[in-house]
Amino acid sequence: MNKGSIGTFAVNPPSPVGAPFRTQSYVHGDDLASNQFRGTFNDPTHDFVTGYVTINLEPTSGQWLDPGQNFCAFSINLVAVTRVTNGYTGGNDYNAIPVLIGIEA
Repeated sequence: MNKGSIGTFAVNPPSPVGAPFRTQSYVHGDDLASNQFRGTFNDPTHDFVTGYVTINLEPTSGQWLDPGQNFCAFSINLVAVTRVTNGYTGGNDYNAIPVLIGIEA
């Protein structure tokens, strides 16, 4: 995430211990079944109608707005990298269109 004009803003996703797939790393288990991982549809918490997964993020600093700050704009950026079978990344990065939001106190 980015916060206002300060740039990178750290967030904490939910703990991966016992959590759904979205917060865990994909573990390759079988050379013949490696094409069976589809992403959010493998996550048991995905919405069966839209296919979306909802996740609650918390700021690492413990607060979205600084004391005395009544509004700030945030940019949420998602990037994925293709992992090839030799364990290294390869090919192009996939970038989603940034989502811009504003938080008001």
